[in-house]
Amino acid sequence: MQDSDEEEEKMTPVEKKMWEKIEEILKSHYLSAFQALAAKKFIKDKVGNKECHEVDRLREWLFMKVNGRKLPEKYHPR
Repeated sequence: MQDSDEEEEKMTPVEKKMWEKIEEILKSHYLSAFQALAAKKFIKDKVGNKECHEVDRLREWLFMKVNGRKLPEKYHPR
């Protein structure tokens, strides 16, 4: 758990707020603790990496969810 504590100390207040919102989103999907941990690692490794274009749609969806918005009903991803 020491690594987790060190990472939290390095985060800015904006990053902390963003991760709090992401955790709320994960809780709203009823993920177990292990699933939430895996999802957070995936978000850090893939979604947080601007060079990874495999997850562009997920990145856009997560960004909208964090900001309290929903995708339009007639959303067509590219």
